[in-house]
Amino acid sequence: MRPSISFTVFCIVVLFESISQVYSQTTTTTTTTATATIALNEYGYAPTNTYNYSTQGSAWRDSFTYCGGLEQSPIDITSVTGTCDSSMVFNLQLGSNITFNMTNTSYTIQGSGASFGQLYATDVNGNLLGYNSTMWRLHSPSEHTLQGQSYDAELQFIFDLMSSFTPVANRTKAVVSFLLTTNSNTTTNTSSVLTPFNLGTNKTTNVTLNFSTLIQGAIPLSDSGTVLYYTYQGSLTAPPCNETVNWYVISGALPISQTDLAYMNTLWMANSTFAAASGYGNNRAIQPLNTRTIKQGGVACEEQFVYFFSFFILYIIINYFIFKLL
Repeated sequence: MRPSISFTVFCIVVLFESISQVYSQTTTTTTTTATATIALNEYGYAPTNTYNYSTQGSAWRDSFTYCGGLEQSPIDITSVTGTCDSSMVFNLQLGSNITFNMTNTSYTIQGSGASFGQLYATDVNGNLLGYNSTMWRLHSPSEHTLQGQSYDAELQFIFDLMSSFTPVANRTKAVVSFLLTTNSNTTTNTSSVLTPFNLGTNKTTNVTLNFSTLIQGAIPLSDSGTVLYYTYQGSLTAPPCNETVNWYVISGALPISQTDLAYMNTLWMANSTFAAASGYGNNRAIQPLNTRTIKQGGVACEEQFVYFFSFFILYIIINYFIFKLL
């Protein structure tokens, strides 16, 4: 008996799907070979002996495929859209009396071994997500720039997506970035946020700090009491440069002392392995924005209030003249 046409078609479809899956798996393995051969640490970063900062990261793409992507970090924050978006949420809750390991890895100073706080925030597309912070890292000079202006340093808190939330567009991390400066003209606070860290003490040490007061309490607020920040979708700023990050860059700089800056300069800017001839430290070069969107948060209520108040005044003036004409 000859097989039915429907059964024959079914067999062809099953065969086609099997071939497609095999091809897809082969393709995926091939495209990720450059990074798959290097074991990452528990925080998703490559070992420091697999890359360096001598060219500010321009050669990383040769060993790490993602470093040549189109949504890389850091960026220069210039063309901002989406201000006055009342749906934007940014709820940062850094912890108090946190005991953690502070380590000088040669390429950065980082804190780990504790939960540093939580973040609930919307991404550039309005998706509300929750994260837990498991580490922070220091870079000097700053990696991000605002309107082309670089800062003395940048403190980055790395957050992992909470298990109760589903990743959107493969974004499984968030980074809240604080720009640091020794310039008293660009900050309203005069107390150094890094002094309690005792950066130059040991290679690895246990530290207890109140991040809620020390860092979060030092954030400059707008006149209406909101935190002004910029958000965009980007990557880790060190290999493997995975494009899995929702970035939140606080717009107001926090103060640090000349002593803290001098110590970081000794580690990086004065070190020949950190592009010292060009005056750079452990900061990756600015990456192209390409087609990405940068949104500014914390200004929505202010702008909407100004718009409403202006409309209200205009309404009173028009009614006044109508009343006079009558």
